[in-house]
Amino acid sequence: MKQADTIVLGSPLYWHSMSGSVRNLLDRSYGMVSEETLQGKKLFFVFQGASPTKEQLAAGDYTVGRYAALYGMDYQGMATNQTEAQKLAKKL
Repeated sequence: MKQADTIVLGSPLYWHSMSGSVRNLLDRSYGMVSEETLQGKKLFFVFQGASPTKEQLAAGDYTVGRYAALYGMDYQGMATNQTEAQKLAKKL
């Protein structure tokens, strides 16, 4: 992540939220990573699951958006289907 210009996080919808592995990455980097390390990097989030509710999607988008803001990253948005992923791909 330190050397990348662009970071793509992906998670299945798991028990109404992002997977534990992705959540652990976000939680455990707090305080361990300096703001300068990730500042200015583009961040994309791919979130997929069977029949997610709009509230579940909003919560995932909010969490990743807050994570990006905390480290000064440029959050490009979330994709939950192929059409949204194609739109985000244009921002690469």
